[in-house]
Amino acid sequence: MGKKLIIIGAGIAGLTTGIALQRQGFDDVSIYERYPEAKSTGSGIILAPNALKAFAGLNLDPELIRAGR
Repeated sequence: MGKKLIIIGAGIAGLTTGIALQRQGFDDVSIYERYPEAKSTGSGIILAPNALKAFAGLNLDPELIRAGR
């Protein structure tokens, strides 16, 4: 589509937005994160039903459900 898109933050929202934009045909999407590497914090992630609906719209829900505990 000719425009470079930049997403600031590689959290759940930033990564999901990047996937959605690529699937809509945007091929020049960059995601920036201030931390150089992912670290385990020992905390869990809870996805509300509306988040699962958004992931279902991207066909990501089966993988998330398999990985969930």
